[in-house]
Amino acid sequence: MTAPILQDVLAAVPGQQLEMTELAPGVPASKENLATLWAHVQKNEGVKYTFPNGCAVYLTSPNSIHRTRVDLRAEVLGPIVTTGSGEIRCHTRPRLCIETHKNTPEGLLQCFRFAKQSLRQYNEQGLCSNCRSEDMVIPPWRKLKAVGMPYCADCMIVAIMSPPEADALQTPAKRTRRSRDSPSGRRSPDASQRTRRSRD
Repeated sequence: MTAPILQDVLAAVPGQQLEMTELAPGVPASKENLATLWAHVQKNEGVKYTFPNGCAVYLTSPNSIHRTRVDLRAEVLGPIVTTGSGEIRCHTRPRLCIETHKNTPEGLLQCFRFAKQSLRQYNEQGLCSNCRSEDMVIPPWRKLKAVGMPYCADCMIVAIMSPPEADALQTPAKRTRRSRDSPSGRRSPDASQRTRRSRD
């Protein structure tokens, strides 16, 4: 299977072709420019880039078991947070999302697109307030809100599939019958016997 050409990569996401025909204003997303940037990334196994909103993007191409660097990863990190408790504390960035592509100039372009979309989603949507890693987890993680939704995609899926509470499934008649059958709603046998004896 041949690697996709630049035009195929640009057309992979509808609505993004015009945006990524330029890497930056006045810098076209040409094969030559991508090759130059890709060669720069290859000088290190990992390079971190920070942004004004406090987030960072970590581009890594780790060695495989065969000592070849076949993958290129774009890991989007949030602003620095403090984790741990007591004397054990760590200042680090939580992972927001990560995506892996082929370690090629075209794969680098896909990493650019993923990172750019993720940072925009962070600015516009924010983080899910319903889930996060425990304080002692290092490195910590957080999740971006799903576009147009109040929580991340995982929390939304759980909310969609969760059944209603047990009380909500009961009709008023069932709730009345349940209260009569409950220990508080029944008279004990001893009490009934005492009543009959007093009458006798």
